[in-house]
Amino acid sequence: MRRLLFPATVCLRKSLRAIRAVAVLLLLNDVVLHAQEPTARDTAYLDSVFRAHRYSLALENGRLTGAGARFLLDASRDAQFFVIGESHYVAQIPRFAEALFSSLHSDRGYNYYAVEFGPVITGMLSAAGVRGDRARSFALARKYPHAFQFWDDEEIDAFADIARTSTARSQPLWGLDNEWGALHALDRLTAIAPTAEARALARQLDERARAIESTRPYAIVDVPRFISDADSSSFEALRAAFHPAAGSEAESLLDAIEISNRIYLLDRGARRNEITGYRSNADRERYMKALFMTQYRNARRSGDTLPRVLVKIGSTHGGNWRSPTYVESLGNFLYEFALTNERSSFHLVVWLVNEPGTYWTLADDPPYLPLARVGSTSEWAVVDFRPLRDLWYAGKLRALSKELRDAVFGYDAVLLLGSGTRGTYEQLRDH
Repeated sequence: MRRLLFPATVCLRKSLRAIRAVAVLLLLNDVVLHAQEPTARDTAYLDSVFRAHRYSLALENGRLTGAGARFLLDASRDAQFFVIGESHYVAQIPRFAEALFSSLHSDRGYNYYAVEFGPVITGMLSAAGVRGDRARSFALARKYPHAFQFWDDEEIDAFADIARTSTARSQPLWGLDNEWGALHALDRLTAIAPTAEARALARQLDERARAIESTRPYAIVDVPRFISDADSSSFEALRAAFHPAAGSEAESLLDAIEISNRIYLLDRGARRNEITGYRSNADRERYMKALFMTQYRNARRSGDTLPRVLVKIGSTHGGNWRSPTYVESLGNFLYEFALTNERSSFHLVVWLVNEPGTYWTLADDPPYLPLARVGSTSEWAVVDFRPLRDLWYAGKLRALSKELRDAVFGYDAVLLLGSGTRGTYEQLRDH
C-alpha cells in the first residue's frame, strides 16, 4: 500500500527543497560576485564610499577638534568601553589617547585607562605619590626601563596626564598584559619578603635581573630579556619560599612574573618551530581578559557601578573579532561584556598615512591602498566603517580586499593619522 502524505507534509518538503536551492544559488552568486576582479568603476565607487564617511580631526592644544571629534564623542554615547587598536611606538597615538580620555571623562564619565602593559607597573604608576605626577612617573620609567613595554616620552606623559584627570577612587591605570620586565616586581618582593630565605631568593633573582634590566637603548632594537629567559623553576622556588596568602600583594607579584615568564617561553618555543605558538597567544589573550576583570571588580568595589574604560591596545587584540592569531580577542570579549550591561563598545583602529619612506605608511600595503587614498600625509581623518557592512553584504564593494573587509567588520572606524612619527626620548634622557 502506498504511504499517503498529508498535504502539509508535501508542501513542507517542497518548500525545504526550494529554500535549499535558493540558498545554494545565493551562495554561488556571493562567491562569484566577490571573486570577480574589481574594475576601475568598482575602485572609484569604493573610494567614494570611504570619502562619504570621512571626518576631519585635529589635535589642537591638547584638545580634539573638527567633525571627527564630534563623531567620536557621538559614537561613545552608549559605549561602556572605547577601544583604540593602535600601531605601537607612534608618538601621536598616546597624545590622541590623552585628548580623547579628557573628552570621554568630562562628557561620558570615563575614569579608567587600560593598556598593553603589565599590571605591576601600572599599579606603581597609579599609587599614591606617583599617580598623576609627571616627574615621579618619569623617574619610575628611568629606574625600571624594562617595565615599560613601550618606553618613550609620549607614553609616560599620557600615563601622568590621564591619571591626573581621572577621579576614580580605585586604580585609574589598568595593565592588561604580561610584564615586559621583572626587576620592578622583584625589588618589591625583596622588600616584603616574609622570611630570610624568601628574601635571599628574591635578592638573588633581583641581582640577575638588574644586570640586564637597568638600562635600555633609546631605540627600537632587540635587547636581552631576563623575564623571557629565566628558568621557570626559579620562580617556583620563590613562590614556595614566600607561601603567599590568597589575594596578597606577594601572590599578585608572583603571579605576574610567573605567567609572563610562561607566555614568553611558549613564544620563544614557537620561534624555534616548536608547537607552542597557539598556546602562547591563547594564554596571553586569556590573561588579558582576566586582568581586565580583576580591575573592573576593584572599580565596582570602590563604588563605581558601571566603570567606563578607554582601552589602548595593539590592533590584533582590539578588534571585535577572532584575531589574526585565531584567538578570540580581548576586543571581542569587551564587546560581549558591554552587551551584558545593556551597553555597547566602540572600536577604533589607528593607521599611519605618511610619505613613502617616512617611518611607515598604510600605502605600502596594497590591500589597504583604497583607504590610504582617502587619508592625508599632513592631516588626521576618521572614517566610519559601519555603513560599509551592509554595502559589502549586498555585493556593492567588489574592490574591498579581504584584509580591509576584516577591518571593516572587526572595527567600527579607523583613524588615519597623517605624518605619524616614532616616539621620542628627550624627557627620558633628561636626568
